[in-house]
Amino acid sequence: MPARLLAFALALGLAAAPAHADSIASRARMLFDRAETHFSLGEFTQALDLYREAYRLKPLPGFLFNIGQCHRKLGRCDQAVFFFKQFLDKLPKAPNRALVEDLVRECEAVLAAARRPKPEPGPTTRPLARPRVEPVPPLPKREPVRHALPVPPPPRRGPHPAWFWTTAALSVGLLATGAVTGGLTLGQSNEYNDPLTSKARRLELKESGERLGTISTATLAAGGGAAVVAAILFLTMQRGPSAETRVSAAPAPGGGLVSLEGRF
Repeated sequence: MPARLLAFALALGLAAAPAHADSIASRARMLFDRAETHFSLGEFTQALDLYREAYRLKPLPGFLFNIGQCHRKLGRCDQAVFFFKQFLDKLPKAPNRALVEDLVRECEAVLAAARRPKPEPGPTTRPLARPRVEPVPPLPKREPVRHALPVPPPPRRGPHPAWFWTTAALSVGLLATGAVTGGLTLGQSNEYNDPLTSKARRLELKESGERLGTISTATLAAGGGAAVVAAILFLTMQRGPSAETRVSAAPAPGGGLVSLEGRF
């Protein structure tokens, strides 16, 4: 469901104003255009004030719908329901009546959820008493072994831990970049699908959205590959490679399959 529809009844009413009210209609139209700009920028309080002033000059039903939308965006569901119903009362055969009724039901559901009593916290339980622990007598002191030959450390097996940490950090950075660019792509997609978006803005959103989508897909794919490499490095770093270890890779639907076989 779109977040907002233009009050087309308002536009028609302003266009059909009689000659002796041209100045009033022009003033109302100017206020309407300014309110639309504020609404598009998310400045709903400023848009609400301008819609109200325009309605006082020219009481057209479309203004009531826009006022209700401002209240809904500001989280005032009770006021939104009031103005939506006023709009339907004054324009019963509105072409967007189904949308307005859906908005009324949505706001009423929010109000009903806010009126539900919150569950009371259950009775608190007393903490169990900790058992008393008797002190353990110290072990007898042993004489150190003298003239013991130093035991050399076992040779390192497997890749150096620095390779694992570097690959893991690269994977996290790529996945985070892909998630951010994916979120930006989704936001531009929503703006592109908004019926109020101009054609020039849609062309700009289409070009930038395609670039962001390509970057998001590439970084997510690279991040996933880096994560697989980091996992393989972690396993081989823990136990070290041997003659019985075998790493294989094969294509699979939607990506690839990497397997590590050997005796653990």
